[in-house]
Amino acid sequence: MIPFDEKTPIKSSEIETKKETPNNFKMWSLAWELGYIIALPIILFALIGRFLDKLYQTGPLFLLSGILLALVVTGILVWKKVKSTIE
Repeated sequence: MIPFDEKTPIKSSEIETKKETPNNFKMWSLAWELGYIIALPIILFALIGRFLDKLYQTGPLFLLSGILLALVVTGILVWKKVKSTIE
């Protein structure tokens, strides 16, 4: 590490590496958020659909409906997240 005093110039490469760290954190944070946005509705609606299928003895009707509903909800949530990230 270079000691800093008023006479020591700061290199532009040192400034750039300091700027990259928060951006990497933001990227990882966004990736985790999108992962949860995608996984949780599918798991939740699939489990609810499976429970309703067992309760009403309807086969995979509610399970498939739950998965389709989860895909729609996931698409909307991902769209909103990406839109807010871009802005």
